[in-house]
Amino acid sequence: CTRTLEGHGGEVNAIAALRDPESGALTVVSGSEDRSVKVWDGASGACARTLEGHGGEVNAVAAIRDPESGALTVVSGSDDKSVKVWDGASGACTRTLEGHWRSVTSVSISRDGALVRSRDRNGVAKVWALRGGATPGSKPGDEVELERWDAAQRAQRDAQSPQAEEPGQRAETRPLSIPPRGGAAGPAAANPIGLWPDG
Repeated sequence: CTRTLEGHGGEVNAIAALRDPESGALTVVSGSEDRSVKVWDGASGACARTLEGHGGEVNAVAAIRDPESGALTVVSGSDDKSVKVWDGASGACTRTLEGHWRSVTSVSISRDGALVRSRDRNGVAKVWALRGGATPGSKPGDEVELERWDAAQRAQRDAQSPQAEEPGQRAETRPLSIPPRGGAAGPAAANPIGLWPDG
């Protein structure tokens, strides 16, 4: 274990990790039963930001960096039935997406950063516009047709070579392994968080 990240007041339910495509710096995002999301510097192990605002346990997190500006966007899903979108630099909640009737258990961000997909404990999936124009006539925060997700993912895959890896790829809940430069990985349930080198 190369680094232990400590600071949550409860069990960690979800983790996402991604590298800066230019510097290779590792950022780790975690969601906890303490209702908070934390953004960590993977190199130093320091907590860079604590994102607070959920009214229930945080069950899922995802993160993406803008390929041009490097700006970090974090998305979280909670027992409070909401999905929140956060500015990873300031820690501000920029949008709360409401419409689920049960706890949100997974969140994903599309490869182009335009859409968010969420799923709740009943298995109901929703797709939301993360930015304006994500689909024709949509505004940020609008719920859009589920089919838009698959269409957006196919379009992005077709636009890239089979070997290409997009920076800030979405991350969902699964055992954490630190990604190689340019990739992303996600989560494990543990408290605290341990980081291990690749391989």
